[in-house]
Amino acid sequence: MIKRNLASILIIISSIISVLNVDYSNISEPKQYWSLIISSFIILASVILIFSTESKFKNKI
Repeated sequence: MIKRNLASILIIISSIISVLNVDYSNISEPKQYWSLIISSFIILASVILIFSTESKFKNKI
């Protein structure tokens, strides 16, 4: 699993770090707001990609 999804796992880790680096006390800045939204969507898309890849792999076996 890890070899097949290593890129997605690294993307999830970097997006989580990006979300954690957002300054929530000053979220009114548009750049940080959009960065938070985009990072959240990237995390969601990567998790969906991992699950779809694993389900395809399990169906082949």
